[in-house]
Amino acid sequence: MSVEERTARIHGWNRLLVELAQSPALEAGDLPAMLSQITEVAARAIDVARASVWLYDDERTAIRCLDLFQRAERVHSSGVVLGAQDFPGYFRALEEDRSIPANDAHTDPRTAEFSAPYLRPLGIDAMLDVPIRRAGRMIGVLCHEHIGGARPWTLDEELIAGSIGDFVTMALEAHERARAEAAHEAAAAEAARLAGELDIARRLQTSLVPRPPIAAPGLEIAAAMVTATEVGGDYYDVVRTRDGAWIGIGDVSGHGLPAGVVMLMVQAAVAALVRGLPSAKPSTLVARLAEVIHDSVHVRLAQPEHVTLTLLHWDASRRTLVHAGAHEDLLVFRAEKGVTERHETRGTWLGITADVTRETEDSELSLSPGDVLLLPHRRPHRDPQRRRRVVRARPAGGGLRRCGAGG
Repeated sequence: MSVEERTARIHGWNRLLVELAQSPALEAGDLPAMLSQITEVAARAIDVARASVWLYDDERTAIRCLDLFQRAERVHSSGVVLGAQDFPGYFRALEEDRSIPANDAHTDPRTAEFSAPYLRPLGIDAMLDVPIRRAGRMIGVLCHEHIGGARPWTLDEELIAGSIGDFVTMALEAHERARAEAAHEAAAAEAARLAGELDIARRLQTSLVPRPPIAAPGLEIAAAMVTATEVGGDYYDVVRTRDGAWIGIGDVSGHGLPAGVVMLMVQAAVAALVRGLPSAKPSTLVARLAEVIHDSVHVRLAQPEHVTLTLLHWDASRRTLVHAGAHEDLLVFRAEKGVTERHETRGTWLGITADVTRETEDSELSLSPGDVLLLPHRRPHRDPQRRRRVVRARPAGGGLRRCGAGG
């Protein structure tokens, strides 16, 4: 798939995320309406016949369907319950807290037990289930069901499905917030709503960063994030490749839910681009990200947020780090000389304009064994209370030793 085709696909997915983010049902805490919209968006994004939201019961012995959308008939239904005693293999797979991409659901050991009682009568041949998480725990699945033969699910489809699944958690939290607001006076209800937004933003900020252990060729990586009261748009990610890794670090202006939603879009877009085009130049991908962010944030969301972002590509064989995009300058401690160097990150903020090609260029660093790289982090608009994020990497046999971010 070409850069243009992949960019167009990401544009389409982000338009669907914007559709969910702007839904009046999310703001009102209308859970049934929001779940109906989520399943319809999931069916369109992944191009499947059926999409559904399922949540565990309190004992985690069964999952119940909150909303099932049948795309051809445009019909919604709910209420079906699946028990662990009837489908033990599937429930064991769920407990691994990972996606279940069953290319052939009839033969995949995680879903084969559904074949006779469920899949064949409905003509379903492939399933993609992604986990729905809340407070670090899996609480259910967003299920995509394909009719018309086996289907190989792509990594891009798993990524966008996971982003859509995050809106189920937002819908649940917004619903609870709305119930709390109804029980209090207007001032207390408004305070609860703001607290709920910050909670969602904090969850976005902490749940989408890499989970330990983080591994990449030539690196030993450790990461930590400590949030303050005002949260929302902090971003970093490490994506492993065959010959190294992609590292992204950035920040969204503002705070709260709007910044958190923009950060989610940035995370999904970066992950899709670097996984789909692992050999591209950082400057090429930063330019594509600028198009996506401008269209999603300024054009569709009509929000003033912008993003500072540096994208770095680590080549383990050459021990080089190529970077593009404007965030904080890079600090490199040279172990052999005992000195610290400052390397400027060149470019412009993303989101303000769609075309940053002329302002974006690649820069390269060579790192020797024992060298230390620090990626400082500051918010575009500084607050008295700041957050600290730290990512450290030590080379396995030499190379990049540490990359970090501190507020």
